[in-house]
Amino acid sequence: MSLETTVKEICGNLCSNKATERKRSVETLKDYLTRNAVPDLLSDNTRKKAGFSWNDLFDIITDYLLKEAEKYESSKTFHTVTYPLCVSILHLCVAGSNKGRAYIKCDKIMDAALFVLRNKYLTNAIGDAYLSLLQKYVLPCDNYVSLITPSTWEDLLDIIVAGCLDKLYLENRLSVCEFIEKNLPLIFEFYEQNMDVKKKSQVFNLLHTSIAIHHPLGRIKNEESAQAHNWEEWNICLQSIMDLITLEISYIQKSHRHSNTLLTCANFNQVSAIMFFLTFKMSTHNIDVNCDGERAAKRPRTTVSINQTFKDLIGEFKQNHIPWISITEVYVKHFGCSLSTIDYEILLKTLQEFVSTNKINEIWCIFESLTCQVLRNLKALKDGAFIEHVNSLWMICVR
Repeated sequence: MSLETTVKEICGNLCSNKATERKRSVETLKDYLTRNAVPDLLSDNTRKKAGFSWNDLFDIITDYLLKEAEKYESSKTFHTVTYPLCVSILHLCVAGSNKGRAYIKCDKIMDAALFVLRNKYLTNAIGDAYLSLLQKYVLPCDNYVSLITPSTWEDLLDIIVAGCLDKLYLENRLSVCEFIEKNLPLIFEFYEQNMDVKKKSQVFNLLHTSIAIHHPLGRIKNEESAQAHNWEEWNICLQSIMDLITLEISYIQKSHRHSNTLLTCANFNQVSAIMFFLTFKMSTHNIDVNCDGERAAKRPRTTVSINQTFKDLIGEFKQNHIPWISITEVYVKHFGCSLSTIDYEILLKTLQEFVSTNKINEIWCIFESLTCQVLRNLKALKDGAFIEHVNSLWMICVR
């Protein structure tokens, strides 16, 4: 009997219905793979594209792992005996093909990994085996990295981030804060002004979630519910987020598609609004988030980064309504209770001047939403001049 026939026979028993036969076969195969003869045979066949290859072996091992995962909850020996064998045989297969430079097809490995990691049951059973496989033998390998498609990268990133957050959530919020503070700098490096709109929206969505975890309902340091693993590190993150806002505002103002941009960047507007709210609130509490030294010296000194009150925000709106009208609309919607009657009257006067001197057909829905919210809040404050404000605005709008 040839060596190839022997290997095929052993592999044929890996999906046997008898657990003892599967165990015996996988141990035998593991022994073969730790020697030279079988790996050399598989590498030669893979390069020649003939006979039993590493790709064939990987398919069989994949089926074997799925077979063992079926009983992982009921098996008393799964975690102590079966799972270690699963990890070992899977890793030996990919490591052996890498060593012989007879690489298993990249899409075959990624499809198998994603199939498991997308399924909660399979992830609990054998997910770590595939995660460690990717970490040790796939992602460090230039051959595989060059062949992974953008959509696969995106799927993998979503799965890994979701998995990390899920595990951290089960521990405590402080661990989630630590995870965010350590990994958010990678997101800052990923950001580019001209990146795809969908990806940019995802970046700002992640930033919004990160801020909400540290500052629920806009609570700041020393207030109940606000939390950070390391406030110094988180303050640096806040500065970097404000830097991104500054860059994005500049980009939006230079864009020729103002109306479309204003209507489609909801995540950016939310991040901007909460960041300005936190900045104004920290300013009133004499909390300084500026860092000293080289990091601070490199930050662009712009009007955006030195705004300290809501009146400064209105001042930005007066100079250029793009994208300030959208940011202000979100700010008033979520943090309007923090504004005074004077703030609302100044904003309402600004809106009156704006509508009387600009064509706002393309952004009417934003203007309408902001104006109505201001009037509702102003009425709730029982401002004596409310009717006068309404009449004045009405006369301007109908002209």
